[in-house]
Amino acid sequence: MLLLASVSISVAAQTPRKPNYRPDWFYNTPHPENATYLYVVEHGEGSTKREALNQAMARVFQSTATRIGSLVSTEEINRAVQAGTDYSVISQSMKVPIHKVCEFPIQDTTDYSWTMYVLCQVAKSGSITPEFEPCDVCNAHTVFDKQMQYYRESIANAEKNAIKNKRKKNGVAFVESMFLPGLGQMVKGHGAEGAFTLIGELGLIGGGVATYYIAKDELALLKTGTLDLNGYNTSAQKYNDMRTVTYTLFAAAGALYVFNLCRACLATDKKSQKNLKNLSFYPTVVPMENQQMAMGVGMSVNF
Repeated sequence: MLLLASVSISVAAQTPRKPNYRPDWFYNTPHPENATYLYVVEHGEGSTKREALNQAMARVFQSTATRIGSLVSTEEINRAVQAGTDYSVISQSMKVPIHKVCEFPIQDTTDYSWTMYVLCQVAKSGSITPEFEPCDVCNAHTVFDKQMQYYRESIANAEKNAIKNKRKKNGVAFVESMFLPGLGQMVKGHGAEGAFTLIGELGLIGGGVATYYIAKDELALLKTGTLDLNGYNTSAQKYNDMRTVTYTLFAAAGALYVFNLCRACLATDKKSQKNLKNLSFYPTVVPMENQQMAMGVGMSVNF
C-alpha cells in the first residue's frame, strides 16, 4: 500500500466530500483461482442501466474472442447483446467462455447517464476448457473502509487544527485590539466595525480629556475668589456639568474598550472563511502496478 498526495487546481466550486462506495474489484481484479480462466474488468456507458451493461459485456466478449482466437464477428456479438440475449446463452452459442461475476452501476447526477463496471471470469486460452468456480468478491469493500477511516481521521485532525488556529488567531486579535482598539476586528476582515471602534474610542477619550481640562479651568477660577455671587454660581454649575460629562465619556470609552476586546475574540474570521471556501480536501485512490494502490488526500484549489 502506497500513500499518495494529489493536487488539482480548478475554477469550479468544490467542497470536501466523502469517498463513494466502490467494491474492491473496482480497483484490483482478483487473482484467478485456477489456471483455466482470468478475471477481466470492463465498463460501458449508456442512457439506461441495461444499455451500459450491454456495452460493457460486448467489450468483454470482443476482447475475449480476439484473445482466444474465436472466429465470432464483432457485429454478431453486438447484435446478440443488443437483442437482450442472456449472456450465458451468447457464451455457449459463440463458444466464447465467459461468466459474469459482478456488476457495479454508477449514475451521473448531472445528465443521469449510466456507467456500468463488470467483473467477469473468461477463458484463459482457446485450447483450455475453463473451470469456473464460485467467487464471493462482489461486496468486498476493504478499500472503501480504509478510505472512510482515512477520511474520518482527516476530518477529526482538521477540526482539531481549526480549533487550535482559531484560538491562536483570537489571542493575536485580542492583543492587537488591546494596544489599538479595532485592529483585531480589522485583521479578521471586519474593517468597518474596526474603524468605527477606533474612531469612537479616540473620540470618547478626546472628549473626556477636553471636558476634564475645561472643568479644571473652572475649578481654578472658583478658587481665585474674584467672582461675584452670580458668576460663582455660573462657574460652579459649569464645573459640575463638565465633570459629569468627563466621567460619562471616560466610562463610555472604558465600556467600548471592553466591548472591543470581546469582539476581537468572538468575531468570525472572514478572511479565513473565504480561504477555506477556495480550498478543499478529499480522499483519493489510484490503481498502481503489481496489484498495488496509492491512497492519499486530493486537494482542490479554486480561483
